[in-house]
Amino acid sequence: MNKLLSAAVATALLSMASTSQAAPITLTGSIADGSWMGAGQHAGMFDGSSILPQHFKINSASFTFNFSDDQDLLSRGQAQTTGFSAGNYVLSNSYYDGWNYSYTYVRNKNYQQSVAQSGETEGASLSLAGIGAGSGATALTQSSAQNTTHDGMSWEGYSSQPGYYQYYSCGNRCSGSYWVSGSYSNYYGDQYTQTTTTTKDWNGSFSIAGEISNQDMLDQLLSSHKLDWNLLVNGDLNLSNARLQLDVEELAPPASVPEPSSMLLTGLGLLGLAGMKRRSRSRP
Repeated sequence: MNKLLSAAVATALLSMASTSQAAPITLTGSIADGSWMGAGQHAGMFDGSSILPQHFKINSASFTFNFSDDQDLLSRGQAQTTGFSAGNYVLSNSYYDGWNYSYTYVRNKNYQQSVAQSGETEGASLSLAGIGAGSGATALTQSSAQNTTHDGMSWEGYSSQPGYYQYYSCGNRCSGSYWVSGSYSNYYGDQYTQTTTTTKDWNGSFSIAGEISNQDMLDQLLSSHKLDWNLLVNGDLNLSNARLQLDVEELAPPASVPEPSSMLLTGLGLLGLAGMKRRSRSRP
């Protein structure tokens, strides 16, 4: 009988013990994915009241808020020249047919210009349970493009018989003269290289994310199964999504776990009852 009672007590103790297993849970923000947000305050929450166990502990918690620019219209300004430079004329090619000469000179001209497209920077600051949790903003982007053009060739020259002096008489081309026979032609041209830098709108996507280690944030989750959040938006944005990732472990309710002294008294009581039954059976 003692063996049977001991087994019964052990079984009762095991049944009172609670088992727990960690489980990943993802909560979605109360503001719908893809919602447009204007400038100002936007309040929301992660509500886990329907999915979180009644009693649990948090092994880890992290949050992610993803934003995208709403691609508002730009105001494009006029192109402004910001720089200019010109090189020297250089002989690029010559031709002689036994009697006539032809010379081609080319120089490079470089223009730099900018085109401004005005927009606005957009950003957001996040707080969880009233505590600052991070911020982010769109970035200013620029692009650069080059365009090379030729303005054609301008003819400059003369011919005479039976000969003429060949002069280099155009600015930096002056380098002397000599007598030649036949006719000649000089051609001068400019090659333009235009570099245009365009200042684009503040655009792109960004995220505010991090781990939650602040105990006040975790306490709100533990006590109410919810986590309030607030976004202060500068400009206007699209909230792509908001997620709260949790790793939680379910706990048994405190009332369902007896004190060790209670379990001991229960066992002693069962043993006492068994002893009384044995004594009553041994009497004549």
